[in-house]
Amino acid sequence: MLRRFKRPRVNGNNTDIFAHYIDDITFFDDEVEISDVMNAIQLLHERYKRAFVLHRIIPLLYWHQIYAVLRNQTFVDQNIAKLRASHKLVTFSVRRGHRNAQSASVKVVPSSKFSGNDIILVPYEAYWSLVHQHLEEQQNALEIDPNSTQNQGKHQALLRFSLALPHMSEGSSLPVAAIVGAFQSISESASSTDSFQNDILWLRRLGFLLPTTSLHQEAYTLSIPNAGKFVTLMDKSRRQILSTLKRSRYHEILESQLASQLKLRYSHFPLAFHLADMEGARMIRRVKATSGTLVSLAQSH
Repeated sequence: MLRRFKRPRVNGNNTDIFAHYIDDITFFDDEVEISDVMNAIQLLHERYKRAFVLHRIIPLLYWHQIYAVLRNQTFVDQNIAKLRASHKLVTFSVRRGHRNAQSASVKVVPSSKFSGNDIILVPYEAYWSLVHQHLEEQQNALEIDPNSTQNQGKHQALLRFSLALPHMSEGSSLPVAAIVGAFQSISESASSTDSFQNDILWLRRLGFLLPTTSLHQEAYTLSIPNAGKFVTLMDKSRRQILSTLKRSRYHEILESQLASQLKLRYSHFPLAFHLADMEGARMIRRVKATSGTLVSLAQSH
């Protein structure tokens, strides 16, 4: 369960305390537990469940959005890595301003420290369910047309992927040799390397694997189909909010005024969801004042 702590009072002269969007769940203390990170992720998924359904995407979050619930960023960063290593989370990196998800950095770092990229978090169970959903769809397609080489290839790739997934979610990048090794470990009969290479090709086409930018070896990261849909709506909403702030006097505005003036054109998520994203990405600042929460552009913008 999420723990509640009394929030310190903030007066109009205090500009050092940021206003975060989880107003009914206050910051945890510094001695949080690893389960608190998962609880924070589940809290945000549950809170914005309707928007995820309307956009027809599985629950996704950016790494830096967890900072809105847990103030100890070092702890969050360390334990997200631990959760991924223990098969509780899947993470992959996407480039800002691009429609489709792009390759991930080999080194796991939050987006605020890796300019131009954001890191998406997906609970392992949700990822596993998505893989099996696609596997069932391909099974049905194969039963309808068993002679289709395309259906056969997709089904074989997804079947191997579903069985090998527990061996593939630990690292930030997966060399081809590691993927082939995972496939070999779950294969009952001997299969050629070409067969595994075909599986990788199909998984790329289906959106479950993304190539990295590594120059030393061919490597991939895990991903999800249609990740670009989430990236696009977040990016367009960021640009819309930034444009409004740039037109405001002194590049700042009360959040209540921003909410009344701005109608998000591309997103079913509430404004608070996007402001938390932009604050975590250091695009804006939010400060509590006597008149309300003041939203302003970060210096870099």
